[in-house]
Amino acid sequence: MRELFLFLCEHALSEPGVVIHEQEVGIKVFGRSPDYDTSPDYDTSKDTLVRVHASRLRKKIQQYFLTDGQHEPIVIEIPKGGYTPVFQFRESLFSEIDQAPFPGDIA
Repeated sequence: MRELFLFLCEHALSEPGVVIHEQEVGIKVFGRSPDYDTSPDYDTSKDTLVRVHASRLRKKIQQYFLTDGQHEPIVIEIPKGGYTPVFQFRESLFSEIDQAPFPGDIA
C-alpha cells in the first residue's frame, strides 16, 4: 500500500495535470507485464488488483486525516474514479488563522 501511495503522490507532484491510468499503476507498482505477448491476461477490465488497492488506500487516507492526521495542514485525497491525488489545505486551519489577531493589532 505504501508503494502505491508514494507512486501516486510522486507522479502527481512531478507531472501535475498528467492523468494517472490504471494500467500504468498495475505495471509500475504491481509488476504487471506491459508486454501483451508474454502476459496477454493483464486486462484491467478483469484484473481488479489496482482498483481494490486504490479503494483500500482511499479509506486508509480518509481515516488517517480524521484521526492521527487531523491537525495536518494539508489533506491528501484520491477521488473515486481516478488515481491522481489531490492536495488541499485544511480549511479549518485557514479559518483559525483568519480569526487570530494580527501581530501589532491594537485590542
